[in-house]
Amino acid sequence: MDILIDCHSFFDVDLAIDVARRLEPQKLAWYEEPVAPTDVAATKAIERGIEQRMAGGEFLFGIEGFGPLCREQAVDVIMPDVKHCGGLLEARKIAAVAELDHIAVSPHNPSGPVATAVSAQLCAGLPNFEILETQWGEAAWRGRPDSAPGTLRERLDRRAGRPRPRRRSEPGGRAGTRLRGSAAASVRRVLARKFHRGS
Repeated sequence: MDILIDCHSFFDVDLAIDVARRLEPQKLAWYEEPVAPTDVAATKAIERGIEQRMAGGEFLFGIEGFGPLCREQAVDVIMPDVKHCGGLLEARKIAAVAELDHIAVSPHNPSGPVATAVSAQLCAGLPNFEILETQWGEAAWRGRPDSAPGTLRERLDRRAGRPRPRRRSEPGGRAGTRLRGSAAASVRRVLARKFHRGS
């Protein structure tokens, strides 16, 4: 199992390096945002001083926000959030800029099913996609997307012959998300890639 640590930008350069060095025996998959990603010089200083891969950028906006991190190769992984970075098209452009600098993309996605579906659609078309963050187990209504009852996986499986859920406008219907065509196929590919990699 990979361990990814998010520091929420609470450290300074010296503390970030000290903590990262203490964590080296754990062989982290990445060390995320020990300082604000807008402080590119500090981020780069930390990246130079540690062994772990660095990730960051979950609250940055647009190419202009991510460009400096990529150009300076201050991180190994950028984390655009489709809800905050400027939308799906802007996220795609950000990923293209990152690819030029050999930076991986792992969308930030501590969100519900709509943002997860949009993020999965994004990931399906990125050559430098690494993993998609999803929330799991922190609230009763969130389950593992590929197996928990009432989740995206269950809705996608209905396409294979299970009864269609009632529409919101029908008696007994309820609000929900319905994915069709390429969006559903993209979600299935991303989920298969994420959950069939040894986890």
